[in-house]
Formats: sequence, structure tokens, C-alpha cells
Amino acid sequence: MESKPRNSLGILKEFQRLVRLEVGKHHAVIESAAAFDFGTQNQLLANLRTKYGNDLTSEFRVSPELLGGLRIRIGSDVFDSSVRERLNRLETKFTYA
Repeated sequence: MESKPRNSLGILKEFQRLVRLEVGKHHAVIESAAAFDFGTQNQLLANLRTKYGNDLTSEFRVSPELLGGLRIRIGSDVFDSSVRERLNRLETKFTYA
């Protein structure tokens, strides 16, 4: 009992990874091509909290490269309705057609 368990560093790293994933499930990164007004931000966050819980935190970012629309990341969930993503999908269809 006085000695450390085998592979204690590996166990701690895995635990740290699991904690980071769990924290990520409760944090939304919301990107848009232009800044939202405060009312729109609150409405969007309220809608997300109905699905992900009231403890959801948020971070709003302006990403002009999206061209329009939204990209929302919550944990491993990604909802991308940006114009950039639509153009990329269209390009892929023409490339492989």
C-alpha cells in the first residue's frame, strides 16, 4: 500500500482526459460570421440549455471565414450550418461526381 500503483502516471493521464471530456460536454462554442446581438445570444443559449442542461456555459466567437450561418460545438457534438460547410459539401459532390 505504501508504494504507488503500477502505471500511476498513465492512470492519472487517462483520468485527466476523461475529466476534460466531461467538462467539454457542458461548454458550447458558438461561431458565426458576424456578431449576434445580446437577445439573439440569450435565445440561442436558452434553446441549447433545454437540450444540454442549465449548467451549459457558452463562448461566442466571430469567425468571418464561415461566410454565414453557425457552427456550434458542445463536447464531441458539432452542428455546422455555415455557408462555408455547405460550399465544401457542394465542392465534394462535384469532385467525386
